[in-house]
Amino acid sequence: MLIIDGDQFSTANFGRHVLPVSAVRLAKAGALAAEVRRLHPDLTVEGVATDVFGVTARLQDYDLVIDATGSTPVGLRLNDLAVTTRRLGKPFPPVIHAAIHGNGLAAQTVLVTRSAHACLKCLRPNHGELKANPLKPGVTTAVESGTCGDGAHINYAAPAPMLAATLVVQAALEWAAAPDMPGPRVRTRVLDLEHTAPPKDRNWPIEPLCPACQGPVT
Repeated sequence: MLIIDGDQFSTANFGRHVLPVSAVRLAKAGALAAEVRRLHPDLTVEGVATDVFGVTARLQDYDLVIDATGSTPVGLRLNDLAVTTRRLGKPFPPVIHAAIHGNGLAAQTVLVTRSAHACLKCLRPNHGELKANPLKPGVTTAVESGTCGDGAHINYAAPAPMLAATLVVQAALEWAAAPDMPGPRVRTRVLDLEHTAPPKDRNWPIEPLCPACQGPVT
């Protein structure tokens, strides 16, 4: 297992992370790798405190990539790297992108493999648009101001990342059991019925004009 994260653990992470208070100001990757080794001493795990795009060549050595950054720009850039690499005839592992929508209103995972199904950019063909958006029209996401030296962040309660993690595990296990038929590639679960209108779990079709998986390879 390779854990990649260039950030430090901060107080803003308490509601969305398994690390203890004693890990505050430590590099997330190293601290989490140590915690995983403590729980699973037979597992080989490495923590790298860097940006994922500085070590992309290493990703090809693994069976599965999980994008748990919650960052749309990072996810789209990783998606572009994955689909472009595959279109060039080179190997790149499947990627599970995980996201929390609203202030913890819904969790969603998108599995992108070498297949005739939508990539992450297919689901976001235009800026600000999300085909599988689980939020009702007009529902916005509030960004909290930074405190105690932390940067601004999207605040949500602990059940939201727990739900997202559960969806990731489900998607990963079903992919491992049947890589060619891993079940719905887009899965959504909600924690708030009043402000959400979740789409059904499904395999979305490729966007014909998607610049990532249908555009020219350079």
